[in-house]
Amino acid sequence: MTGIELYLVTSLTTTARPTDSRDNGDWVCLQNCHLAVSWLPTLEQILEKANAIPEDTHAEFRLWLTSSPSPRFPVAVLQNGIKITNEPPKGLRANLMRAFNDLKEEEYESCSAARAFKKLCFSLVFFNALILERRKFGAVGWNIPYEWMNSDLKAAMMQVRMYVEEQDDVPWDTLNVIVADVTYGGRNFTNNTLGTVIALSGGGGGEGGDAEDTDVQVAEGAKLIAARMPTPFDVRKGHEETFKKVDGAMNSLGVFLGQEAVRFNGLVAVMRATLSELQKAIRGIVVMSGPLEEMYNCFLFQRVPPSWEKAGYPCLKPLASWTEDFFGRIAFIGAWLNEGPRSSYWLPGFFFPQGFMTGVKQTYSRDYKIAIDTLVIGCQVMPFGEDTVSGGPPDGVFIHGLFMEGARFDRNEMLMAESIPSRLFDEMPCIWLKPSRKEDADGSAGNLYNCPLYKTSLRAGTLSTTGHSTNFVAPLTIPSGKSEDHWIRRGCAMLCMLND
Repeated sequence: MTGIELYLVTSLTTTARPTDSRDNGDWVCLQNCHLAVSWLPTLEQILEKANAIPEDTHAEFRLWLTSSPSPRFPVAVLQNGIKITNEPPKGLRANLMRAFNDLKEEEYESCSAARAFKKLCFSLVFFNALILERRKFGAVGWNIPYEWMNSDLKAAMMQVRMYVEEQDDVPWDTLNVIVADVTYGGRNFTNNTLGTVIALSGGGGGEGGDAEDTDVQVAEGAKLIAARMPTPFDVRKGHEETFKKVDGAMNSLGVFLGQEAVRFNGLVAVMRATLSELQKAIRGIVVMSGPLEEMYNCFLFQRVPPSWEKAGYPCLKPLASWTEDFFGRIAFIGAWLNEGPRSSYWLPGFFFPQGFMTGVKQTYSRDYKIAIDTLVIGCQVMPFGEDTVSGGPPDGVFIHGLFMEGARFDRNEMLMAESIPSRLFDEMPCIWLKPSRKEDADGSAGNLYNCPLYKTSLRAGTLSTTGHSTNFVAPLTIPSGKSEDHWIRRGCAMLCMLND
């Protein structure tokens, strides 16, 4: 068999080789076709010509193609060929068996430091199987389902072999960094996920109905939401304490609230306009355009319309839950605007919670004349919930509305604890966000877990123009009776909202 790696040869050579082999009856394997998708139409033409004149093709000729999934792979080539997929084995045992079956005996036995290499080899194979198995647990396992491949395992084995042969003693720290941090960790996109690798190494749809029934259903739903739509927020009518000036300038949390009000006013305007147009389209007054038809279908299948998602905030809730969550946010922002600062703030109710935390630091910075870049936001979990808050703290703010996934917070021991069986999420009590100088931050008060806080359970986002993630908010230090690695392995994180 003749093997050709497409990214190493010219298209002329690649074109000539299948043609010559077709005449001679050879077998050809074109590897990594997904790396040369621009050449694949040429391959499609070669195969079409061969099918048009079958007598010119040798009976023993075979063409093999290897490729990762690609949307640009020619459909005709796929339809006319026999497809074989290579999937990773399921389960730790099967994964270990496959890895050792692929390992040649000569490669396993020929290392000059055989005892150390064999033990490290098993540890590496077990580690590889473990991180692959974590993918079945969704975001609790990995924020993003990273595609580790057999090549990563082979590269790590080569590194282990090289270091144990060249060093008198096993360089544990070096191997831990090279294998976990570089070879495997190089595929990760967040520090939290990278930490997991290193720690491991040491709503419903609607049923069908006739057009009249669905029209009535959608029109009634749109009418109910439209009837509850609020008037735009007017910051000029806000409570005097909300926008109180400090040293001649508006207080930082008042500035933040004004920005949030603008964002909610934009979302309300989009919702009001689209709801009105949808009702008119159902009655036949205006044309049912593509976007309106998409919105119509979203109402049928309990999905948030794309125009609302674009103008809104990250949320995975179905339409009914999203609507109630939206009006809850409107009520909270309205109460803060018209009644003054809150005793406890609903952090998940904001478009931009990172901005709120920055506002808390700026307030402390102005009060104590301290440069803001020397401050950090610390946190202290309180023994009470939002319903029993009697007043705000002397510095910083109380926040509420967060959920913990992968663990829970024991309010009796005031420490993190294992999840209660059959309960995936635990509602957190109030948390005191208190700014302090970096050098004064208390990082030694027992075991602390830097628990990442995300807006949604997706636990993955993109970097926005503000320099912040669209999903990750910040790490919050939570007291724990166990080491941080324990909770990293549990995939423990806090969420601003649930999916239902």
